[in-house]
Amino acid sequence: MSQTRYRGYVARRDYQHARYCIERVQAIWRGKKARGNLDRLLQQRAAIDIQAYWRGHLARKAFIEQQEAAIAIQTAYRVKVCVCVCVCVHTTHALGAMPHVL
Repeated sequence: MSQTRYRGYVARRDYQHARYCIERVQAIWRGKKARGNLDRLLQQRAAIDIQAYWRGHLARKAFIEQQEAAIAIQTAYRVKVCVCVCVCVHTTHALGAMPHVL
C-alpha cells in the first residue's frame, strides 16, 4: 500500500507542476498579447490626436484667411464710400452750396 501511495503522490506532484508550468506560459502569453493590444491602442490614440491637431490647424488657417478677406473687402468698401463723400463735399463746396453728408 505504501508504494501505491507514493506513486499517487508522485503523479499528483507531477500533475501540479505541469499545471503550474502551463498556467505560467498562458499568463506570459496573455500578458504579451495584452501589451500588444495596449501598444496598438496607444498608437491609434496618438494618430487620432495628430489628425485632430492637423484638422484644427487647417480650420484655424482657413478662418484667418476668410477673416483677412472680409477685412480687405470692408476696407475697400469704406475707402470707396469715403472717396465718394469727399468728392461730393468738395464738389458741393466748390459750387458754393452747403455740403450735405450722405
